[in-house]
Amino acid sequence: MKKISNRIVAVLTSLAMLLGVSFAVGASSASADDNTCWSTYTCWWANTNFTGTYYASGMDQSQWPSTFQNKDKSVWNDGTSGQAIHVFRYNLQVGEVYCVKKGSKKTIPSDERNYGSSHRWTFTTSGCL
Repeated sequence: MKKISNRIVAVLTSLAMLLGVSFAVGASSASADDNTCWSTYTCWWANTNFTGTYYASGMDQSQWPSTFQNKDKSVWNDGTSGQAIHVFRYNLQVGEVYCVKKGSKKTIPSDERNYGSSHRWTFTTSGCL
């Protein structure tokens, strides 16, 4: 029975990763230097120093979890596609606020932070952090 439940967990985890399921995690001790942002994901933190609650996503999201909307202060684009992540002020990817190039790990500028509500991956990197 234990082998079957382990297989189910493995299959569900793989399925979640294939579908790019996003996670909002309460991790008060998490930091970007601890490699808490999974490869192929972009992660946002509620604090400017890559600590506190964070949100991780590996795919386009038309709406962030309500527990994390408008709480983005630092970001790490650890995606592998080479694409930038474009963050929007409103749901359904409306009103771009900022974008982050692949591999960038930044504190979001004060006039752009706390506005994230949705995002999309694109190859356009002009003007990105």
